[in-house]
Amino acid sequence: MELRRVAITGMNSISGIGNNIDEMWDNLINGKTGIEKFDLCGDPDMAHFAARVKNLSFSEEFFDHKDLKNLDLFAKFGVQATMDLLHNQSFFEKDKFGYDPYRIGCLMGVGIFGIETINDAAHKYTNGKKRDISYYHLAAMIPNSVTAQISIKSGIKGIASAASSACSSASIAIAQAAQEIMLGSHDMIITGGSDSSFENSWYYGFSKLALTKYKGDDVKMACKPFDVDRKGTVFGEGAGILILEDYEKAKQRGATIYGEIVGFGSTSDAFHSLAMDPKVEAPIAAMKNALKMANIQPSQIDWVSTHSPGTPKGDIGEAQAIQEVFGENRPLITAFKSYLGHSMGASGAHELIALIKSVNEGYAVPTLNLENVDKNCDLNHVMGEPIKVKTTYALKNAIGFGGTNSSLVIKF
Repeated sequence: MELRRVAITGMNSISGIGNNIDEMWDNLINGKTGIEKFDLCGDPDMAHFAARVKNLSFSEEFFDHKDLKNLDLFAKFGVQATMDLLHNQSFFEKDKFGYDPYRIGCLMGVGIFGIETINDAAHKYTNGKKRDISYYHLAAMIPNSVTAQISIKSGIKGIASAASSACSSASIAIAQAAQEIMLGSHDMIITGGSDSSFENSWYYGFSKLALTKYKGDDVKMACKPFDVDRKGTVFGEGAGILILEDYEKAKQRGATIYGEIVGFGSTSDAFHSLAMDPKVEAPIAAMKNALKMANIQPSQIDWVSTHSPGTPKGDIGEAQAIQEVFGENRPLITAFKSYLGHSMGASGAHELIALIKSVNEGYAVPTLNLENVDKNCDLNHVMGEPIKVKTTYALKNAIGFGGTNSSLVIKF
């Protein structure tokens, strides 16, 4: 069976560096991070830097009062970003681009999903207020609440599901969406990731594990992927949305094509629930599988958007895997978490969109705050100022807890 080609025909992003693509790009090209000082609840043991979404008002055009009251924040981000994108592309005026609604689906990556809703219900129950728990809590706390709402509000009737595999959730959802189109079961998929992780118990636990240990005031010190002075991860949040479409059908309707998904690979370390296998065999395999599917050699990759959480073991492990796969070819390297923070289940989508937008604009943007590269992370880092480049193939990595790895290859 001949596989269909997969075009990327739409993108939108809500994140710490902007509530749309234009705002994102303006901050990327001008080297502005979304990371700021942040105090969740005054606990000195919690990390106090974050890349939170700013100045976003949820549209009454997309949400009724019950939605605004009952939906978890992660779902609101996903719905807002998706509906903005569909309206901007005249999706409804063109009657869903002429596609059968049953052949348009939604696959989203979600890492933490309704944790605020779950915690709220648990607090009410244990404090004698169980009658205040709404039956809407069930619909709000499940991972697929975001895809269900997108389907309801857009009228699409194909697959509506959520992938949850920690920090690689969005990347795996995007790969699954591409596969649906390649195999011919759908003509279009709305995909990406949506997440928000700022709930007290979760944030405290992650602060102990991996969040930045920097306690000063200089934001440049909070997130320094691949730098010898890195202190850990900084949380972000929001939603990154892509429209994937059958390439030939997209051309026929005159759609703008931002790139083409030509390869993907997903693997598991089968090693530890939190730590990366020091042998890094699984992330190596994920990249090699993605390259094999794309039918290209490592030397053809021009640019890699890394996962690079800003932790010593995470950065070094991924760097070693990249060194093994690419050898002396040394593609350009950018760690977009230095702008976006780590938006968990949405991070793979946020960073892929940042990569695609940068390629389309013709620039490789640098990793922020990278001044003294760790000798164990000897890669071709973009540092300092953006550089004018032409990119034909790029690769996006995502690595998550439980040892889950995902790599995507994009052709331009």
